[in-house]
Amino acid sequence: MILTEEELIQIRRHLHQIPELALKEFKTHDYLLNIIKSFNQDYLK
Repeated sequence: MILTEEELIQIRRHLHQIPELALKEFKTHDYLLNIIKSFNQDYLK
């Protein structure tokens, strides 16, 4: 799957709405993992 520039901008904006401490980015991790899963691709956890 290829993301458009607008989709990448939306992802970046959403990530900036999730302030988390370094090494404690649990919500960020979950958000990005859901995006990866939506591609229907294998991934390493």
